[in-house]
Amino acid sequence: MQQTIDETERRRIKQMAYNEAHGITPTALNKAKTGIFGHLESKSGNLSKAYLEKTEMNAAADPIVQFMSKEQLDKSIQLARKNMDKSAMELDFMDAAKYRDELYSLEKLRAEKFGKI
Repeated sequence: MQQTIDETERRRIKQMAYNEAHGITPTALNKAKTGIFGHLESKSGNLSKAYLEKTEMNAAADPIVQFMSKEQLDKSIQLARKNMDKSAMELDFMDAAKYRDELYSLEKLRAEKFGKI
């Protein structure tokens, strides 16, 4: 232990001599303190939406979907596909996966009600 303390003191003396010879004044680092996900934090300090679960219910789980006509189901399928593609283009893969699951559920429901198309 004493050997480590002596070595630390020797290095400190050597560093102080170097700083004085070259006119260097040590200063503390003034970095912002951020969490492990600092680059993802917003101005309010919350993590970006990529790490937050959304609690909204998808359209396929809506009880009204069971009573939709074929045209209404087709429109809902197109909307889910559009939202999935948009989320994927924005690199929001969590949302894209949710829209994909919704799309599959709606297509399955359409096939059950109206047969394979």
